[in-house]
Amino acid sequence: MKKRSALVRWGAGAVLGVAMLGGIVASTALGAEPADGKQAAAIEEALTKSVAKYQELEARHAPAEELAKHFFWPEAVATGEGLPNAARGMPALIAMVDASRTGRCTESRRDPIVHSGNLAAEFTVFTCEAGEGSPAQEARVLSVWQKRGNSWKVIREHWSSGNLN
Repeated sequence: MKKRSALVRWGAGAVLGVAMLGGIVASTALGAEPADGKQAAAIEEALTKSVAKYQELEARHAPAEELAKHFFWPEAVATGEGLPNAARGMPALIAMVDASRTGRCTESRRDPIVHSGNLAAEFTVFTCEAGEGSPAQEARVLSVWQKRGNSWKVIREHWSSGNLN
């Protein structure tokens, strides 16, 4: 398990979870398959570096705008349990990040990253401290990443809470 400093990308009090169905359907329709060998390692390394940079920005209390612009493409959409509406586009994503700067999370990839061309989808389970005196919560997140040039960023994301076991 990797340590993630906070679930800042999501709404305050919301627990993250399973992915944007549309993104998975799109990946499946494009013939997505588990990444193997060098390609799998390169994709995993790129996504891991992006998350590490996000954690670094968060640890130094970077503005929400900097966090959101590092992690999401400008037209990204994030949906999930606890959000009254989908966060569509950068202004909404910045507001979502800003409203959710709380807790510490550990993450675990439960399945291989699947990919097709410049898209990759990863399913992650987060166990998050909700705050002092609150019990830890588990969330399921499916992120669809898109590569443009040399950068991988999230283009679609969906979450829900609860245990998957």
